[in-house]
Amino acid sequence: MKPTTFNEIKQAINSMLEFISTNALLKNEKLADGYFKIKSKRLKKKFVA
Repeated sequence: MKPTTFNEIKQAINSMLEFISTNALLKNEKLADGYFKIKSKRLKKKFVA
């Protein structure tokens, strides 16, 4: 289904940005540390895995 209204387009763009941001954080340990401020080493490993 293609977005047709401005709000649908805005929601689609927001979803894509969230997906891209999440992928970037999961692939980069330093970014994830700075963003989430996680202290647990085991949890950090799960994010980067």
